[in-house]
Amino acid sequence: MVDAALDRETSDRFHALNTLAWAVRIKPNLSPRKVQRAFNDVTRRHDSLRLRIAETAGEWVAQIHAQHPAGLVIEDHGPFSHDDQMKIVAEKCRVPMTALDPVLFEMHLLRFGDEGDVILTRGHHAIMDAYSVSILMEEAIAGFLNIPVAGSAVSHTDFVDRRARLSNQRAEEKKAYWEHALLPAPEPLNLGRQKKGLPPLTRVNMGPTVRLDNFLTEDAAARVHHRFQTSGATAFSQIQAVFGDSVCALGGGEHAMWLSILGRQDAKLSRFVGAEMQALRMKYAARSGAKTLNDAMSRSADMVPAGCFGPDTPLGQLYYQFFVNIPKPLGRLKNSPLGKALGSSGANRFSMGPIEIENLTIPETEGTDYELRLLVGPDPDHPNASFLADAASWDFSELEDLAATMNEEILL
Repeated sequence: MVDAALDRETSDRFHALNTLAWAVRIKPNLSPRKVQRAFNDVTRRHDSLRLRIAETAGEWVAQIHAQHPAGLVIEDHGPFSHDDQMKIVAEKCRVPMTALDPVLFEMHLLRFGDEGDVILTRGHHAIMDAYSVSILMEEAIAGFLNIPVAGSAVSHTDFVDRRARLSNQRAEEKKAYWEHALLPAPEPLNLGRQKKGLPPLTRVNMGPTVRLDNFLTEDAAARVHHRFQTSGATAFSQIQAVFGDSVCALGGGEHAMWLSILGRQDAKLSRFVGAEMQALRMKYAARSGAKTLNDAMSRSADMVPAGCFGPDTPLGQLYYQFFVNIPKPLGRLKNSPLGKALGSSGANRFSMGPIEIENLTIPETEGTDYELRLLVGPDPDHPNASFLADAASWDFSELEDLAATMNEEILL
């Protein structure tokens, strides 16, 4: 990620994908003093929010500031229409962050008179993940309401030390596992960029996206949910297996390779605000099924962080990526005060104590939506699986064919 930030040719699209931004409207207006106190508490508790990446003696190192270098930004705009408010929010998100920016986490208190306050927060993926966003929201809102935050936070140094220890364990076993799981690398499938004769997608040539959203039929989504309950294979594995079967059928091959994101596995990191993710390389054989893939994912989780993908290890053209979007808190977050409020509200607006909170959709600036979002469950509150590529890679008709093929595969 630091290499991408250093490369002047890295596209704005890539930087935008790595800039996490979220906003909430709160009524009635908060005291700026309360917001300032909540900001100070959150940034003091989680030192990753005070991190910057700097060059020292020819090497890039993480530096932790004693205090947040920018502090809370407070702007009193007065009364504006909802649309004009969102234009102000969008403008503040227009320029994406890079990993080498002096501030990698920022919070704005935007005051709009009787219309309420907007809390806008942005952070770079180098210092946080989507799970971190939920923790920060929970702790910030607790601060607004003077609710104590329980549990110990994990420092950035402790996280890095733990990751290094895990990387060094069973190195040869991990290397042998991944070579067996991924090699020989299959030929790229004849679809997408390969079919168009385009070079592999990189941070330099990544462009805006075309969006095909929530396309699974009700019957197909219900079938996925039923198989999850009866087979033990997760709904996400069901979707990935169907995706693999579909792209193999459309691309004329027997194997597909993609990158999947593995969430947090370590309970000791439940309160860690940081970039705690692992990218798993997957080689899928057509018709091997969700249970096989689910078992491979579980086994792979035991093999990360692997630290064994050297430059001499051929991995083929990894031009598919999967992500998971969780619209509502799950696990520990589901039982938090914020999670309970989100779960019971059934909407983007809910109340906690004396305040009303509304989640806001930030207007797009660089087309940062995923190209293809797949509903895993029968309603929008279930986790979604997302397939990421750019608009130059696929025609919209190809996406529609892929969607139709996946629906047919699910119902077989």
